[in-house]
Amino acid sequence: MRILHAAMMVLALTVASPAIAHKPSFSNGQYSGPDRAYPVQNIDHSIVVYHDITCDNRQLWLRFSAPEAGKGLFVQLGVPTIDRLERYRPTLAVIAPGLPSPQRQLPFAIPAGMGVEVLSAETARAFHEPFTGTDSWILVERTLTLPSAGSGYIVAWDPDARPGKLWVAVGEKEAFGLADLFRFVGWRASARDFHEVGAAPAGGPAAPCA
Repeated sequence: MRILHAAMMVLALTVASPAIAHKPSFSNGQYSGPDRAYPVQNIDHSIVVYHDITCDNRQLWLRFSAPEAGKGLFVQLGVPTIDRLERYRPTLAVIAPGLPSPQRQLPFAIPAGMGVEVLSAETARAFHEPFTGTDSWILVERTLTLPSAGSGYIVAWDPDARPGKLWVAVGEKEAFGLADLFRFVGWRASARDFHEVGAAPAGGPAAPCA
């Protein structure tokens, strides 16, 4: 019966909404630099990383590998629908070989031999995820063509250096395994905690970090 229930949840995940297919991970600040970046195993497979921006961990880094030149990289940047984050506008950047040199100063160094494309927040688009019962504002949704094969990074941060919350999603192809069947209940609870579903309001927007 437990396996049947889990299988039904997998089915709900894969047919209810495209964004539900993102396999979630939850950052505790450990993905805060290029040498500690979250490893994206396959850029086609859909994953999402939830992250709290703090004054000690101001950036979220993900590392990926493009198997060939001309490969498409689908990325999303979102913010939970929480009152204090209504005007929170983090930024996303893709760092990879063959991309142009930065046109503005960034709060991190570009690894040697790589360029960057900065994707600033656009008009916030409301999104509801039925499985977790959570809501977000999607700020960036793009498919970039990677000009060269090789490793690269995705970085998210707030240009105003304010604490907040964000998530980054990569890929569009569902890739769940049998071992994931028993993780959905925990994933759902963690996602709802991240989005503060049912929690009391936590004050206004945070002040910038010193």
